Amino acid sequence: MRFRGRLLTVLLCGLSLSCGCSRSHRRHVRLNPGAGASPPAVVAKLRQEALRLGVAPVLSPRATARSYEGLARFLGRRLGLPGELVLTSTYAEMNQALRRRECDLAFVCCYSYVKGRREFGLRALAVPRINGRTIHRSYLIVPADSRAARLADLRGKRFAFTEPESMTGRLVPLYWLRTEQGESPARFFGSHLYTYGHDNSLWAVATKRVEGAAVDSLVYDHMLLREASLRERLKVIRTSPPLGMPPVVVRPSLERQKARRLEQVLLTMHESEQGRELLADLMVDRFVRPNEENYEPTREVATKVGWP
Repeated sequence: MRFRGRLLTVLLCGLSLSCGCSRSHRRHVRLNPGAGASPPAVVAKLRQEALRLGVAPVLSPRATARSYEGLARFLGRRLGLPGELVLTSTYAEMNQALRRRECDLAFVCCYSYVKGRREFGLRALAVPRINGRTIHRSYLIVPADSRAARLADLRGKRFAFTEPESMTGRLVPLYWLRTEQGESPARFFGSHLYTYGHDNSLWAVATKRVEGAAVDSLVYDHMLLREASLRERLKVIRTSPPLGMPPVVVRPSLERQKARRLEQVLLTMHESEQGRELLADLMVDRFVRPNEENYEPTREVATKVGWP
């Protein structure tokens, strides 16, 4: 599907609208392989290695760490390695970590993937299927009692983006502004800011610290399930067409055998009890193979806004 006139788990590092976390921070959490790992001789041989799972900031850092430590441990155990969780403050930093071999695989946004594939051969290994779907969207949200019913109604208002390279949290609304209003954010909005977390943006709108925001549909739907009070405090005034689901990617320099093994583990983890528990915690049905055609709308938006 092409983007035309209507254009696109799991929660606070403290809601600071300039983001309370440093933008250049990278955190590594080392996790032991634990029971069920390879025999001691194999582990000893690989002791200085680790399987490094990176997670970009779809959610704020503290929630991200809680959600993905179990998965990092699970994947490392299957390869007989300690698991290491690598958290970055921005999508750009995660791509840099992959490019510099500081991560082996990572969860990234759809734009980070297409940009990384274009610039240094980043490869999609698997995508999460959530509620039977492998797509997500951008939601334009406002407070429930706002009179705003369309993007044009937010002219001169205070607006929140998630971060500069977020497709659903910035690039889609940037696309709308350029193609429909002929405006930049600086000229269209009274002011705008970055929250560095879709959950942060949701709370910013719910508490009326901003008058509108663009967020990922997956996070919005999840948050409204967990936080009943948000249902009466937010409303969606625009929904984008579908975008390919944020994939799990591997750095292009990763050994082919290790990449194949990781792919196998991800695609079959729903078949084990432990794997199903981890997937349920992430609100993922299972992992499936990626469909490259699903990322064409992302490339079209990126081309229009200049591949930031």
